[in-house]
Amino acid sequence: VYNREATVIFPAVDVGYFSDASATHDIDKPSGYVLGVSRWIRYKRLDLVIEAAEWMGLPVVLAGHDPLEVELLAQARDTSVPVRLAKGPSDSELRTLYPNAVAVVFPAEEDLGVVPVEAQASGAPVIDLALGGSLHTVAHDITGILVPEQTDETLADGLGRAIQLGRIDASDHLE
Repeated sequence: VYNREATVIFPAVDVGYFSDASATHDIDKPSGYVLGVSRWIRYKRLDLVIEAAEWMGLPVVLAGHDPLEVELLAQARDTSVPVRLAKGPSDSELRTLYPNAVAVVFPAEEDLGVVPVEAQASGAPVIDLALGGSLHTVAHDITGILVPEQTDETLADGLGRAIQLGRIDASDHLE
């Protein structure tokens, strides 16, 4: 139904679990990689995570699984930055990956999206599209950067701006 007020029901994310991870890491000195987390399927556009990181000269970690593994490995071989695939990570592994990333690039348009919420809870700024659920979960220029288009260039620009934000404290923005 259009033109009606609706309550937004946010995804069920154990924000405390992921925010506690920041306390166990030196959050002022992330490991220096760009992180992409999702299923490895075409519409998630993980190819753009690699391309944006390459623009910035930063290594990449892609965490997830599914059909595009062979294509992502081929792209990784052809890029000028190191790319590591973390296949089928557990919540515990994600809890380590998020706070050690300089930023999380999430180029897919989603209705809401759990990954950006987990990342922000861990202290990692998020680069996301200024569409859909990200408008409710990412505080632009505070907990991440919202970009206008799903291109490697706009994501790389957002990545540069997110790196300038540095580690974030999303506790005032996540419930």
